Amino acid sequence: MIYISQIPSRFFIHKLEKLLGQIPVVFIGIGGYAIYAFIFALSNKLFSFFLATSILGFSSALFWTSGVVLLLNNTSIERYGRAVGALYAGVGFGTAVGVLWLNKILADFGGKTMFSLAGIPPIIGLLLLSKLRLENVVVSKAITLNSLKEIATRETFMVSILLFISSFSYGIVYSGFSILISREIGLAWIGALSISFYLLKSLFSKVGGSISDFFGRRFSFIISFVFGALASLMLGLAKSPIAFIVSGALLGFQVSTVSVNANAWVADIASLSDRSNYMAFIFTFNALGVAVSLLASGYLLATPERTLTAFISFAILNVIAVIISFFARGGENTYA
Repeated sequence: MIYISQIPSRFFIHKLEKLLGQIPVVFIGIGGYAIYAFIFALSNKLFSFFLATSILGFSSALFWTSGVVLLLNNTSIERYGRAVGALYAGVGFGTAVGVLWLNKILADFGGKTMFSLAGIPPIIGLLLLSKLRLENVVVSKAITLNSLKEIATRETFMVSILLFISSFSYGIVYSGFSILISREIGLAWIGALSISFYLLKSLFSKVGGSISDFFGRRFSFIISFVFGALASLMLGLAKSPIAFIVSGALLGFQVSTVSVNANAWVADIASLSDRSNYMAFIFTFNALGVAVSLLASGYLLATPERTLTAFISFAILNVIAVIISFFARGGENTYA
């Protein structure tokens, strides 16, 4: 529900920005994270959970479109990758802390307390954002048939496919990492390895942003998918904690850097008011990749035989992505 509701939401951001302004839309995007958590804390009805996840999908689409565009519009051209990398690094670190802290709250006080506390950080985020003074606040252009034709270039489709492949891998980790760990090395390793994945993802987001700025978007895509192919093969064969740590680190690098690089790529090729539309287009494929892998993960990871076949297939997909990356042009400036 979260990822599916993200897709149409991104295409209506212009109307909200025109009505309310760009910064209020970002406020709504952040506030939705708190509303989602509080609904889960206050209700036990299935309808409420569907409502909450739809709200989170809608609000996260606002934040990850208007919010990222606002960041890029107030960043110098030579620092696009590093700026978005810092944002994703914060997300990775926040996830690791959330897994550690909120699981402890869940065990000691229950789910309602956990969700109540999970609603507090977004409120703090709103207070921090209100203190920022930003120069370039731009309302996004409306999406029309003509503008979609301009966006839907060969290079844009290539970047969209790269995002789909990367997010498909992330969806498997998101939903199935714990299944693999518990089956191959035991339940006791789930928490430590999951937290390690998000901490490494945080670190690699920052590193990936620098690689993107200094070596170019194409090189960043290539190295990310090379690591993704290696990670997929290792996860299919992993039988030890070390193997999971190394493969998790490689996959964390891929997942974190591809999204960072795609955002920087958009900033390179699109004007300030066009960036939301480009992001709406390419990140539709990102959401689809996660949604499809979440739905398929139960089948793909049901048996060791299926798991091995699945991860070999993922490795092949990543090799295809490496080849696509060689031909993807646009956003090729570097600013060392």
